[in-house]
Parts: sequence; C-alpha cells; structure tokens
Amino acid sequence: MDIKGLKVFSVFLKDLHDVNKMRKFYCVAMCTERAIGLTKMHAEKNDWKDFEVDQVTCLGDLDILDLQYFGECEVTKCQS
Repeated sequence: MDIKGLKVFSVFLKDLHDVNKMRKFYCVAMCTERAIGLTKMHAEKNDWKDFEVDQVTCLGDLDILDLQYFGECEVTKCQS
C-alpha cells in the first residue's frame, strides 16, 4: 500500500441543535475536502443528523502505516 501523499486530519463537528455537543474525528486522506467528506459520511452512519464542520486541522503527512492493523496484532501490549 502506497501512503505517499496521505495526511492526517483532525475534524471537529458541532451539533446544530446542542451547542455543547461537539466531537473530534481523526481522518487519513489526501486533501482537506476528502477528509471532510469521509468524516461527514462516518458521522451520519453514527447517528449524527444536523451538524456542521467547526474546524479542520491538517496534523501532517502520514509517514508510517502499520499494515498489521488490518489483521490481528501479535503484540500483547498493543492489544490492551
């Protein structure tokens, strides 16, 4: 898997009906627009209905991706 160009984003969503309800999501994407789109899709699948994007921050380039993440982790410390 080629990770060149992937970036890590922090995306804050704010509920439009409850001013105290906010949530931060972390997303890996190529650009800000994709990060926002992926976060919106994920939020809607998790019962967020009326929300707006409050803040998006690019945390930087993705340098390392543990491909074991997609399988079973063999390290006991990682599983706890």
